[in-house]
Amino acid sequence: MTINSVEFNLLIANTDESRQNGLAIYDALPLDTGMLFDFKEQDVNATFWMKNMKFPIDIIWIDNNKIVSINKNAPQPQSETPNEALTLYSSGKPVDYVFEINSGLSDMYGFKIGDDVTFVR
Repeated sequence: MTINSVEFNLLIANTDESRQNGLAIYDALPLDTGMLFDFKEQDVNATFWMKNMKFPIDIIWIDNNKIVSINKNAPQPQSETPNEALTLYSSGKPVDYVFEINSGLSDMYGFKIGDDVTFVR
């Protein structure tokens, strides 16, 4: 996948189980890799939390192959944070995909709302 001219390797979350676990099963993420939550172009109003995450991330919300929102520097919660105390992150509008990358990469690469997202096989 590319955003502008930046290429990323993808970890795909396209089942209920993989979406529920997300990146929480990883201790770290290579800088050229992100997790793509594929909602099969269903235009869902997605809500995410950082349950059991071990590192901060940027959350990029994508619809019609364009960035529609970015949550930058979403911090990992303190260990043992109860579910009801976890911060919720929402697309605020229907999206087809959610892309999670290491915190700070959105700023480093200058990603912004309206940027094109291209999927390469």
